[in-house]
Order: sequence, then structure tokens, then C-alpha cells
Amino acid sequence: MHVLLKRFTGPDLGAAAIADDSATNYYDNGVLKSDRMIQSLLAQLESKGYLRKTLVVITADHGEGLGEHGKFIHMNSVREEVLRIPLLLIAYGYDPALPLQPRAVPAQVDIAPTILAELGLPAPSTWVGQPLQRHEATDFIYFEGAQNFGLIDRRDPARIMKYWASADTGREHAFDLSADPHEQRDLRPSVTQGTLLAWRAQIVAGTPLQFAATP
Repeated sequence: MHVLLKRFTGPDLGAAAIADDSATNYYDNGVLKSDRMIQSLLAQLESKGYLRKTLVVITADHGEGLGEHGKFIHMNSVREEVLRIPLLLIAYGYDPALPLQPRAVPAQVDIAPTILAELGLPAPSTWVGQPLQRHEATDFIYFEGAQNFGLIDRRDPARIMKYWASADTGREHAFDLSADPHEQRDLRPSVTQGTLLAWRAQIVAGTPLQFAATP
């Protein structure tokens, strides 16, 4: 038990680790089982007539680490394998009025506005997410987890930058997700001090961070 716990909560190894074959196989089996369960559920709903004019949304609350960067499971990093999630919208019995528009790095906060837009309902003015049926998108996405916090800078669609730091160690990281989606090359040493200061200020201004008062 101690060995497994150490494996799950070990240090981030940066680019030194890749996905573990046994963990990937275990995860793939879970995905296949989920597919069968969803297929069965949809078949039952269709047989009862509940899918005649229906929007079905399938998504998740987090991804999963399978050994990339030395991390397993979730809630222990803000790496892309943990932050990225699937989103499937299935229209039964009708044609969507507006197609989903390609967007560089959609955000989880975009999901709820997308559902409302598909249903023809307005989103509350307090929501920051943008429906995926539109080209508009906010410049920054914020994230926080496991004492790590950061943002994704989408101002340049050709060069999506990700910045994050550890509240425990104070170490900072930067990645070009457009060229390096798996976060293998840390660009932090080449980022200018002005850019770092702007990112830090953006995080403080854009998110109600609980760790702001942490010594």
C-alpha cells in the first residue's frame, strides 16, 4: 500500500516520464466499459421515446494521469492530461441551429453556455464562459489544483501559452501548447520578466484565489 501511495503522489518528473502501459491499459478498459454503459442507457431512453427531440451531453470533471511526468490519477497536478476533458454533444431528432466552431483550447466554463445556446436559452450575465457555437472567446483561462495555479493565454491563437506555478515550492513553468501540447519543453527560463509579471497580475485580477493570503 505504501508503494502504491508513493507512486501516486510522487514528484513531477517533468519530461522524464511517459504514460505507463499498465495504467493506460487499465484506463482504456474503463473507457470501453463506460462506452457500453452509455450505449445501453441511450438505447433504453430511445426505446421509451425520450430521444425524439433531445440533446445529450457527455463530459467529465477532470482528466487522468497515467504516468506522464511521473504522476498518476488526478488532483495532484495541473498538467494537460488532468485538465483536458471530453465533450460530446449528440442531437437526437433535430438538426442543430448552429454548428460548434473550432476554438483553440476550449475551457470547462464554456460547456454550460454551449448547452444553453443549443437550447436557445440565454446565459446569465455573470458567466464568463463563451458558447462554442461562437467564435468569440476570452483571452485567458484560469485553473487551480493541488497547490498549483495558473492560466492559459489565448491572445495569440497561433501560440497558446500556459503558465503555472506551485504555491508549495514557488517554482514557475511555461509551455507553448500549440507546439508542445504534452508539456515536454518548459520555456520558463526564456520568458521575459515583463511577461511573467503580466501573467501573475492577470491571475490575481481574474480569479478569487484562496491561496492569496498564504504566507
